Amino acid sequence: MIQSRVNPYMFFEMTPVFTWGMFSTNIDAAPEKNYVFYDLKYNGKTFNLPTAQDHWKIFFSYTIPNYDNIKANGYEDPLNSKYAAVLQKLHIDPAFASHISNKRNDVQRYPQWLKRYMENNTGEQITHLEVTKRWVKFDAGGILQVDSSKIIINE
Repeated sequence: MIQSRVNPYMFFEMTPVFTWGMFSTNIDAAPEKNYVFYDLKYNGKTFNLPTAQDHWKIFFSYTIPNYDNIKANGYEDPLNSKYAAVLQKLHIDPAFASHISNKRNDVQRYPQWLKRYMENNTGEQITHLEVTKRWVKFDAGGILQVDSSKIIINE
């Protein structure tokens, strides 16, 4: 949280704060509700997130959807405008927002970074990395069904 220079009782959130709710939630098995999941595969093996250490969970449960969101926005960070608005409220030049948000070139290098990160943490040389976005919902019997899928990283 950043304290306002104008009003000492006013605070602004500048970066995401990791809370328990970011990593767990109740899933409603109603047939009309849709959910998005990401599958991470390396060298043909599915990375099993529940067996990962806590710091891995942060990187995969946060960075992959963030990358997907920025990529879908033409490699422009959608948070840039939020940062600019907050900076303006703090009487700081909103142009500074471009220095704290993700840049196009950095976002485009994310798949290579993810591959290196996986190599460092699995101890394996990764020849192929794939991330698939899946839109899923529960059927009337409560069984998870894939509506559609799209490969977002194929390195």
